Amino acid sequence: MRMKKWLFLSFLFSVCLTSTAQTDEALWNITYQAKCKMFETDKSLSQEMQCLAIGKHSSRYYSLHLEWYKKNSSGVCPYKGTLMQFEVYKNMPKAGTMTFIHMPFWITVEDRMEGLFDWVPAEGDTVICNYPCKKATTKFRGRTWTAWYALDLPFNDGPWKLHGLPGLILSAHDADGLFRFTCLGVKKGHGELYEYPPYEGKMSVTPERAEELMTMEFMDNDAYTYMMTGSRIYKRMKNGKEYKFVPKKPCLFETFAKPKKDKKKRKKRK
Repeated sequence: MRMKKWLFLSFLFSVCLTSTAQTDEALWNITYQAKCKMFETDKSLSQEMQCLAIGKHSSRYYSLHLEWYKKNSSGVCPYKGTLMQFEVYKNMPKAGTMTFIHMPFWITVEDRMEGLFDWVPAEGDTVICNYPCKKATTKFRGRTWTAWYALDLPFNDGPWKLHGLPGLILSAHDADGLFRFTCLGVKKGHGELYEYPPYEGKMSVTPERAEELMTMEFMDNDAYTYMMTGSRIYKRMKNGKEYKFVPKKPCLFETFAKPKKDKKKRKKRK
């Protein structure tokens, strides 16, 4: 009986995702505690509350911290220094497509969701937020992930970009201990509306190019700002005082091996 119920709900959810959505309403809200090492020089993980809103046709993953500032600070969001400077939309604005948007200059990466993650079942089970969970692992763009998912919540979704399992991912972490998502609560939504950001000037790039730009943002912010806006920054002010930018190498969710340069020299003809 339980299996029939799961198959029926899974079918309904997959049918819903065949639509194209610019706006949607939250049917479920899943709260996660997210921890990550922001920069390689950090000695500890930073943490933040994040949310996955699952709608009729799509889902939105976002920072509760930034969402609060949007509603309480006249729309001014302190992106710099926050843990999560991105949002992820699955099946939005197009069905079957996952859209990653890095702020504040709107670097955008689109991926086809089908087959993006190749999960391998693993031995082990646990209980998270009163939901029995199964275990699976995958390798994705330079990192190995372990996830715990709940079959009682038949949503092909999870925190960040993670998806592709026959149940909602309630917990996930990478093998290096740099990133960790832990579900704190699962609640039904009240029809809260959300929409695909109507921002202009988003730069659509490949995942590899996004890694380069996000690294540049923290290693050479002047060059990054000039590339994205066409203006240069000569003075940085904070609390009325000028301060010097200190380059830091960020820890990114996705890393791509750089092509090796051919060091072989042609032998001189005798």
